[in-house]
Amino acid sequence: MLRGVKREVCLSNLTLQHPRPYLFVTAQCDHRIFYGCWRVFWATYHVIWVLLSWVLEPWVLYSSSERVKWFIYLTNWTYLLLAVQAVTEAVNFFCVHSLREDIVADQQAVPMPWYLKLQWLLYNIVTTGSFMVTAWYWAVLYKSDTEIGAVRVSFHAVNSVYVLLNLFVTATPTRLLHFIYPVLFGVAYTLFSALYQLGGGTNIRGEPYIYRVTDWSRPWKTLLMSSLSNFLAIPFMHLLVFLLRLMVGRLWECWRGSGGSEEGETRRGRGRGVTCVDLGQRMTESSSIQAELLVSCE
Repeated sequence: MLRGVKREVCLSNLTLQHPRPYLFVTAQCDHRIFYGCWRVFWATYHVIWVLLSWVLEPWVLYSSSERVKWFIYLTNWTYLLLAVQAVTEAVNFFCVHSLREDIVADQQAVPMPWYLKLQWLLYNIVTTGSFMVTAWYWAVLYKSDTEIGAVRVSFHAVNSVYVLLNLFVTATPTRLLHFIYPVLFGVAYTLFSALYQLGGGTNIRGEPYIYRVTDWSRPWKTLLMSSLSNFLAIPFMHLLVFLLRLMVGRLWECWRGSGGSEEGETRRGRGRGVTCVDLGQRMTESSSIQAELLVSCE
């Protein structure tokens, strides 16, 4: 695992290039029907809850000029992006498996297409971002007298349950240096919140800020809070996601090596001799889905 972390610290791994695009449209279990159903279910689920948030929450009671404030909240930014990412993954799954036989065949010379790069970019932002939204809401914003409705549960709890389950299901790799993308997303929202308040914007309750913790009438305190969140908490959360993804990849290889999958090797390298007792051995480029074919700095 430590070697896997060391190999990740390479500037070329900042990019959205990957030598095996097939990984972005397949499951760890390599079961196409299951993965297709998984993608369609969650894409439908997230889109429905974005729409329901306008009905079950009191947004419909406000005037049209106030309703647009749905878009000023970080929670809604993140969940809307989560829905877009889920739809993108579902569309890419069916398009690649229907139209890009070269990618499906896992030919390593196939370049990474732009739509899979977009999918990976969104994946990095919403995976780390969803965990951050959940952590901040329940640790900082939630009050004991706050009414917990279905929309809040979906936007602040189920979102993280989904991305956690997705880490175990999808074969999409996580690169350590990709923390830069959720950081940039956080910085973008910070700038938006500052400009929105300076422009005289108010939240849905008419208060002169979006969140109390991002009240720019106290600039130094808010700047400190935003900086800690963007440049410390987000990278740390992404590191946890990376380590979890690395561990999941090793567990899947352990399961395959112990005979848990069907006989014979598949295109992703099952049966390569990885067993439950050699998890501490030197990680090679072919030892797991996560570490496979990384751009080497050596």
